[in-house]
Amino acid sequence: MLKYSCMIAAIQNINSKKGLNLFSSGNEDDDKRELSAWFGIMAQETTGGTIHPSSTCVQGGGGTSGGGGGDSGGSSSTRCGVDWASSVTGSACPNGVDSDCPSGQKCYGGHLLLETNSSTNACTCSGASWCGGASGCLDWALCWVEEQGCGSCPGYGGTAPSGHTYHGRGPKQLSWDYNYKAFSNYYCGDDTLKNNPERVASNSELAWASSIWFWVTGGPDSYKPGCHDVFTRSTSEGDRNPGLGWAINVVNGGLECNSAVPMCDRRVASRVLHYKHYCAKFNVNPLKAGWTEEANLYCKSQTAYLR
Repeated sequence: MLKYSCMIAAIQNINSKKGLNLFSSGNEDDDKRELSAWFGIMAQETTGGTIHPSSTCVQGGGGTSGGGGGDSGGSSSTRCGVDWASSVTGSACPNGVDSDCPSGQKCYGGHLLLETNSSTNACTCSGASWCGGASGCLDWALCWVEEQGCGSCPGYGGTAPSGHTYHGRGPKQLSWDYNYKAFSNYYCGDDTLKNNPERVASNSELAWASSIWFWVTGGPDSYKPGCHDVFTRSTSEGDRNPGLGWAINVVNGGLECNSAVPMCDRRVASRVLHYKHYCAKFNVNPLKAGWTEEANLYCKSQTAYLR
């Protein structure tokens, strides 16, 4: 459903309508890094998973820290920096990943980003099919375009006139009635998607556009900046530094960047490793000149956005 041509159309439409230069700044390496960050954020949102148990944190030298840690041991520049599909884990995937898919759910294994998924390619989330791609589980993303186990979830702001609820849809998992309303006005100029939220999961261009909307705006109000701004800017704001870590904070800082959350929280580590994976595909250094992993890719040291 998530077609490449529709992604390009959504990017071009928003760039044209809003006067942006999203992924086309003129600096090829910067554009590749931002595209990798956007892909990495969506990969975490649409796999329904994480990359290793919460009690495990890959460190430099191949060690692990117990107790849900991530702040103890290892160099600050190498903690969480080793690809989990390497010999550090001792297997193709870390313990727990192969069996994490709830019984009866389906996934699409071994598919590269942007391939169109269809029911004919469905496979159960177990064994080699889960991590069978050339890059292991990092090849698996953009699978679910609708929140799993939520056929009707009125807890996200009630029910739309069409009879559908405002649960997560699209590669960014757009949720809540106010977000559907804001995105609809941003992209369509009216309340069409507020009244018919199901279209975000059935129309490929709208699905992509919903993710771009959040990447650009950060949400329906001015409480948070957009991910595009915080990833591409050159200046810090308090304890928030430009880069992937700040973008993660915008997306889910209240849960993933809280001071009580370990630096190697499995959700953050998943986003970082997906980001590095796509940077490798684009043949670009994930660290811009002057960046460090801890300061610019992670968000442990940042004040979290609470909503």
